Amino acid sequence: AGLATVAYQTENTVTNTGDKAWKEETGLLSIWLLGMFTPSDKTVIVVPFKAQPNAAAHIHDDYFGKISPEYLQVKDSLVLMKADGRSRGKIGLAPEVAIPMAGSIDTESGAITLILFSINPGGRYVNSKWEQQKEPYKGDVVNCYNDGPLEDGSQMGPFYELESSSDARPLAPGESVVYRQTTVHIEGDRAALDALAQRLWHTSIQDIAAAFDKK
Repeated sequence: AGLATVAYQTENTVTNTGDKAWKEETGLLSIWLLGMFTPSDKTVIVVPFKAQPNAAAHIHDDYFGKISPEYLQVKDSLVLMKADGRSRGKIGLAPEVAIPMAGSIDTESGAITLILFSINPGGRYVNSKWEQQKEPYKGDVVNCYNDGPLEDGSQMGPFYELESSSDARPLAPGESVVYRQTTVHIEGDRAALDALAQRLWHTSIQDIAAAFDKK
């Protein structure tokens, strides 16, 4: 009650149409989905993860250099990332700690965006860091990106992204893998949005905003 919602799901298929099986040593494909959204000074990306002793080892924030505390906070079982489109940075969560949901919230209006996806806990995930790969199939399930100026001052956006990937499978000829992602936008009554934020992330909109108020 008090909320307006729109949601859509995409179903995506990749098929080995060749006559040879795909192998790790010659390359595997994954399906990568990303939603590109409008940033603001009040938007925060919120990514829940499984709280466990070694969780930090499976949360990566060095895709384009380490992200400063001004833009990235890890609190309890949440990764919070400022999404203002002014500082380029990307995070990723490995399948060991990822939960099949990531989102963002405009802490001024309370509007919430979510992506929902599936995770294969034992799957191979493509490592998408821009470097020569020592472990090309030890990558992340979910990624989030805040756009910002490049070294030469140019910029693609501004925008921010919520992204998810399928696992990469050694498909035999004729085999396929299907991957689905659901995107949800929710707006409406502030109190109802705050209640939803607490159900989703066990924290209030005010507390999410406060993570960056003094940074």
